[in-house]
Parts: sequence; C-alpha cells; structure tokens
Amino acid sequence: MDTLSAALDFLDVQAAPPCRLEATGDWALRFAEFRHMRVGLVVSGALWLTPAGSKPQRLRAGDGYLLARGLPYVIGSRPGRAAEDGTALFETIWPGTVRVNGAPDTAVDTSAISGAITFDDSVGRLLLDHLPAMAVIRGGTVEARRLRPALELIHRHPDRPWTVADLAATASMSRTAFAVNFKTTVGMSPLD
Repeated sequence: MDTLSAALDFLDVQAAPPCRLEATGDWALRFAEFRHMRVGLVVSGALWLTPAGSKPQRLRAGDGYLLARGLPYVIGSRPGRAAEDGTALFETIWPGTVRVNGAPDTAVDTSAISGAITFDDSVGRLLLDHLPAMAVIRGGTVEARRLRPALELIHRHPDRPWTVADLAATASMSRTAFAVNFKTTVGMSPLD
C-alpha cells in the first residue's frame, strides 16, 4: 500500500455522493456549519463563494474549492445578496440536481458539483489543523496548467521531503515564480 492510501485508510475517509447545482439569474444559498470538509467544482459559468469571516472569491468554470474548518458559507451569483437556506434545499433533493430559478432542460448560467468528506474525529483533526480554512484551485488558468507536473510528482511521491527548488524545476520555473504562482493558484504556499 502506498503512503497516501495508508494515510487515507488511517483517517477513515468517507465521501458522500456528490450533488449537482444548476442556477440561473440572481441567487444565493447559505450553508450551515458542517463536519470536516466540503469540496466543489464549477463546471460551467461562475459563482461567488463566501465562507464566514473571509472575503468573497469569484470562481469560474474549471475552478475548484476546499473548505476545511466547518464554518458556514454562502454561494451565489453575487456577493451580498440575501441567501436562502441551501442546507435545507440540498437535504430535500440530494443526491439529485438542485435547481435554482430554473426548470429541468432549460439553459443555466452556472453549474457546479459539490461533496462532503469526513474523517475519523480523533485523527481527522490532525489533518484539518494543517489545512487552510479555504483553498481555491484555479483550474482553467495557464498558471494552474504550469503547476500540474509538480502537483503530479507530489501525489506520486508524498513521502519525499520536497523543496521549492525541486518543484520549481519540475514545472520549469524559477523558485520565486513557482512559489508566487503556487500561492496564487492554490491559496497556500508550496510547503504548507
């Protein structure tokens, strides 16, 4: 068993089936506190993500996010819009497709998928304490594509003590350019 598989087994990782959101027009959904992690990906269009205590982040098609502190959050067509109870809405429809301001088979402005990941409480906290409250992964950018070789290498060899110089060389970038690009794209420094 590889190191990553062993770690995930130790953490007793459980993933809920994902749910799809299709939204049109002006909308916002608020979600209550949650256990462990939420992940999501904007499939088409764009949306704003606003975790409690953080600045709104605009996400476009190809962008993903990870929320790791369990804080309430809002997603919507624009920041500051009054939000409906998204938790209750998703609970009644999950794992089906949640539609906001639209009917089946109609054009939508935004499509996204999201899911929840939980861990064994006693050891999961060890992981969550080392993750940022929010990480946004810009998937559709040139910068994200340039990071791909380094990220693939990290995933293939998670037990190796990586340096910024190693990762920058893999991405054919200078150390400074790699570190800035990584922080901008992933939301945390390369060695966090």
